[in-house]
Amino acid sequence: MEDKKGFSRRDFLRLSGVAATGAIVAACAPAEPQVVEKTVVVEKEVEVEKEVEVEKTVEVEITSTPAPAEEIVLRFLYDATPDEVTWHEKTEADFEALHPNIDVQPEPTLENWREKALAAMVAGTAPDLLIAWTSNFVAFASRGAYMDITDFVKGWPDFDDFWPGGIKECTIDGKIYAVPYCYDPVTLYFYNGILLEEEGISPPDDTWTYDDFRENVLALTKKDDDGNVVQWGFGGAEAVYTWGWKRAYPVIYAYGGRVYNDDMTHCTMAEPEALEGINLIWELKVKHGAAPTPAMIGDMAEGQMFASGLIAYETDGPWKIGAMREMVSDPELEQRWDVGHSPWGPAGRFIWAVGNNWGIWNGTKHPDEAMELLQFLTDADRAKEVGTIAHRVPARESAADSFGDSGSPDNQSLIPQALAYAISPPVHPTKGAEINDVLSAAWEKFMILEQGTPEEALSEAVVKVDALLAEG
Repeated sequence: MEDKKGFSRRDFLRLSGVAATGAIVAACAPAEPQVVEKTVVVEKEVEVEKEVEVEKTVEVEITSTPAPAEEIVLRFLYDATPDEVTWHEKTEADFEALHPNIDVQPEPTLENWREKALAAMVAGTAPDLLIAWTSNFVAFASRGAYMDITDFVKGWPDFDDFWPGGIKECTIDGKIYAVPYCYDPVTLYFYNGILLEEEGISPPDDTWTYDDFRENVLALTKKDDDGNVVQWGFGGAEAVYTWGWKRAYPVIYAYGGRVYNDDMTHCTMAEPEALEGINLIWELKVKHGAAPTPAMIGDMAEGQMFASGLIAYETDGPWKIGAMREMVSDPELEQRWDVGHSPWGPAGRFIWAVGNNWGIWNGTKHPDEAMELLQFLTDADRAKEVGTIAHRVPARESAADSFGDSGSPDNQSLIPQALAYAISPPVHPTKGAEINDVLSAAWEKFMILEQGTPEEALSEAVVKVDALLAEG
């Protein structure tokens, strides 16, 4: 039988081939340690799976939806000059871009704005930021309208950048209630270069005096054959508006006068030095007809007579630039109106400077956000815009050079320079508004209505003002 026989050659070869194949397979198979290594790899894969699970947990936390921020409405009053309307279109957009949850609503100061603001305070609906200047600021502050922001603003790293006179206006009894965004010289001498040249008169320069002013105004006042004035030498508010007594500060100071004594217990408007400056304006207006009457002005807007080429000199603030560009229609006058220095008097040269000041209403529902808005509107970047867009002199000294542009008037650089001789006469902290009413009534009597003399009207007014000062 075959199985009892020995291995045949064929069997040997077959078995040898199988054995060889097994050896080759055995030689090619991975060793057992490699199998363990594979197991380790599997363990790493499990660890990776664990890491993915952790990442999923983090993703859930990141994509969770926060509660939407409450929309806040902040309102603020602003001075409605033409260029400031443009500026606040920008400030509104810029602040809202930084604070998407805040709706900023700028509100212009329209007719009777002060009375409307006071009524809104009583009703609890006043804007979050209130604007004011001089007696308006005092009227608001005396009613407790403003928050005390002393600590807040003194914490600003660049607080010392503000003109000291501007901050002084906003300070009562050592506490700061507002911050200025502009600090304007408001008795600048604008002039019609065409009329001056026709009369052979040089533009106001650094040596100009009130004697020169008087002589020039008389020469520039023209009458027709019937004796009617057809061109006026001067049209400043000093001579044509009841509130013009404040525009007369520079001429009063230039002759050595003041509004009050040093401790503010007596009004000095009827003293000889003050009367000398006041009489200069009054005589030009009343005795010589060198300034128009209310009837002559009629329904014309403030500055319209100057823009029409009927007035040679007019005092005003830098906002006049925007107004004049809108009102002047004569192509030659568009290029020939300009601004010059204030005149010198026996006691020096002066210009009245006033800040437009923003304070936070004491009844605001959003004091923190209102403070953010206040700091934004008065910061260094906005200060440059005040000069270039709003055409007001920035309240920050560092931004003074930003004032002006390439248009008329040519001598715009003089405007911030005039702050070198600026004054900001004191306003009584509690009786300022009432004193203003008394002196305005006196000014109207002798300057506008041309009834009596400055000495008569102001002597009566001083008695009333002193009584108010005595009340404290």
